[in-house]
This record gives sequence, structure tokens and C-alpha cells, in this order.
Amino acid sequence: IRLAKAGITSLEEVISISETKARTSMSGLKIGQRLLRMNYITQFQLDLMLDKQKAQPAELRMRIGELLVEHNYCSQEQIDEAMLAD
Repeated sequence: IRLAKAGITSLEEVISISETKARTSMSGLKIGQRLLRMNYITQFQLDLMLDKQKAQPAELRMRIGELLVEHNYCSQEQIDEAMLAD
């Protein structure tokens, strides 16, 4: 933002650079955090599904990605993209 204010680059370029950095440092993140960084889900949606997941019996517990897709918070294609992101 400092660069944009100084006229060196536009605010859109700064946002694009920060989004690129966020997407390129996905290594070691769980799927929920990856989806958050990619702006496919919100923190509220993730928290809601994590609570739902914890309420399920251990032997029947669904994966977080399955829950997110089942509740139409994201698509299977977005899950797949997030899984492949590095």
C-alpha cells in the first residue's frame, strides 16, 4: 500500500502481488486454511463445519472438504485445486 500511495505501483498491483504470495505459500496448510487463503470460503463457514465435524461420531466423521461441499460452501473442483496448490 505504501508503494501505491507513493505512486510507484497501483493498489490493484499491490493486491495482486499479496494474493499471489498468499497462494504460493500453501505448503503445510490444512485444506480449510488453503481454502480460506484462496478466498473460496470464509472463517465463519470453516468454523461452522469444524464444529459440525467434531459433533459427528469418530467412526462416521466426514472430512472437512466433504462437509464444505455438502453444504455448498465450495465445490469439489475448488477442493481439488486447493489440494494441489503449493
